[in-house]
Amino acid sequence: MMRPGADVKKTLDEQAEAAYTASVRGAWVAAIFCLMVFGLMLGNRGALKSVDPLNSPRLAAVMKQLAGDPRNVQLKDSYRKLDLRLRSEYERRLAFSDKGAYVLLVGISLFLMAGASAVHYGRILRQCSGCRVVVGPEKRDSDTVRRSAALARRAVAIFGGVMALGLAALAILPGSDLTKEYLKATRGYQRPVAVSEDSSISAPRAAPGPTAPGPQPGPAPATPGGAPPAIPGNIKPLPIPGPPSSGGTGKPAPIRMQTTAFNASDYKPSAQEWAANWPVFRGPSNMGFIESGDYPTKWDGKTGEGILWKTETPLPGWNSPVVWGDRIFISGADKDKREIYCLDAVTGRMIWSKPFAMLSKQVSVLEDAGYAPSTLAVDGRRVFAIFPNGDLGCWDFDGKPLWQKSLGNPDNTYGHGCSLTMFGSLLMVLFDQDPDGAEAKSLLMALQGGTGACVWYARRTAPKSWATPIIVNTGGRLELVTSANPWVISYDPIAGREFWRANLLSGDVAPSPVFAGGMVLACNSGAALAAIRPGGSGDVTTSRVAWKSTDGLPDIASPAANGDLIFMADSGGNVTCVDLKTGAKVWDHSFGTPFKASPTIVGGRVYLPDNDGVMHIIAAARTFEEEAQCALYEETGATPAFVNGRIYIRGAKHVYCVVGKG
Repeated sequence: MMRPGADVKKTLDEQAEAAYTASVRGAWVAAIFCLMVFGLMLGNRGALKSVDPLNSPRLAAVMKQLAGDPRNVQLKDSYRKLDLRLRSEYERRLAFSDKGAYVLLVGISLFLMAGASAVHYGRILRQCSGCRVVVGPEKRDSDTVRRSAALARRAVAIFGGVMALGLAALAILPGSDLTKEYLKATRGYQRPVAVSEDSSISAPRAAPGPTAPGPQPGPAPATPGGAPPAIPGNIKPLPIPGPPSSGGTGKPAPIRMQTTAFNASDYKPSAQEWAANWPVFRGPSNMGFIESGDYPTKWDGKTGEGILWKTETPLPGWNSPVVWGDRIFISGADKDKREIYCLDAVTGRMIWSKPFAMLSKQVSVLEDAGYAPSTLAVDGRRVFAIFPNGDLGCWDFDGKPLWQKSLGNPDNTYGHGCSLTMFGSLLMVLFDQDPDGAEAKSLLMALQGGTGACVWYARRTAPKSWATPIIVNTGGRLELVTSANPWVISYDPIAGREFWRANLLSGDVAPSPVFAGGMVLACNSGAALAAIRPGGSGDVTTSRVAWKSTDGLPDIASPAANGDLIFMADSGGNVTCVDLKTGAKVWDHSFGTPFKASPTIVGGRVYLPDNDGVMHIIAAARTFEEEAQCALYEETGATPAFVNGRIYIRGAKHVYCVVGKG
């Protein structure tokens, strides 16, 4: 603004000179800022290599010690804690790299803007009659000097403020998975799928009582809180293009999939059959909840008390037993081979063992997870299995292979680890991968059980995760709920379109969500336990999250809930009970031994197997009470199956059938 009576030309010259000086200084500030950010990113890149769990000399050294002394409890605990610390630091530094790239881009943009401004005002000054680019203070009066300096300082202060905000953003902003970008990227994949008029879809009823673990495949499951789900009719395929290529990174991407029409005549079990068996991870409810039942509370693996039989497994694996009728199914694998096992549930006899040839190259895995971490799924006629390298297959109950396919090696630090679940005749496969989710290579797929053909799939910008999806009945509709970083996302299990999402999680997400008391409950160590009211649409982070809690968060084991209380167990050996209605901690207790298997609620009891093979049986109550401890004397990491009064427990080397009574 010109002063009254001031010389117009002189004032404009002063402003041009001040702008030139400010632009030059701003360019220097931006250049220094960019160098600082670049240096931090270089340092972070070097540190990233040092904390990569798959290439850590410290972790390798502990693994070597553990190989020589596999029963050393202290070494096992050290390994788990070090691995967890490295994974957390690795994820933190990956996020830092993402944020640093954006901040550096802002710094470079400001440098270019300041440089262009300096060139512009320099040209103006050179064109001024009798002006030079740099005018000595002795040629100007003191007021002119002060005014020019003030203008320059003001401009540089603005540049400095922007740079400071950039540094603050580098420290506090979330990673690249921003809400708006996610919505923009996935908008085209949220269209409803047309269903023909002769579809057999039936509307779901509200689940009775305070708990609603959700519907199961087939109509009218008899599981607690269950209700008849909608059964897919003649569904037209979702027209979604295949996943992107690896983009020249050298990392393999999933195969390009083709969708096909839903086969309404494909076999599916009845609701009564489904409820009477243990067909998927955590049972017919898919959530580790049994309303009632008379199950053992006393056994001893050393003396054989309460043990009906135990059978050695040829290859190791931490997947949980699935049971249908008089047959038990598990898988085992090492670096070179994989096998599917069928055991007699009455005698423990190995009925058959079938190899599964490698369809794609093997991947690196964690020792704690192994090469067979994913729990199988059965439907009464077929058994389905998936492995860390993306190989997926189906066999009939006599061991005859029906179909096999490769989903491609996942771009995933430890390989694929999600378990399989089912909806009617559809096999649900969550194939999350990609370090940060930026390339949208993650997939949620519904495959026809009889053929493996893809009926629908949804592309996700979620990064790698190991949580198993669940299907719930909200009372108004069916929802297929997934947990990953940072989104808990609900889909239509019939059509694959997205219902809602909530930004709640972080890091490597392994605990599966559950549904109880009308709430979707999702959690992960380092993030929160959150209660989400289902039935919404779009981003419900602020509108439908009832509460969040940070007490006792698990890092591997999934929570269990009975409509009143939530029970969680972590790798530090701690068990926490939380009020489902408020999220307030009710009690916690330290057992001192890590938990990898998930808790199961059976009536008024919670069954908690620790990693040493000790089953802690506690009251599902607001006061901590341990009713019994039952030891197998064998390392345990798989969640047991509870069927017809018997408990089937998988240890490191054997499968046990427990029938002892308390």
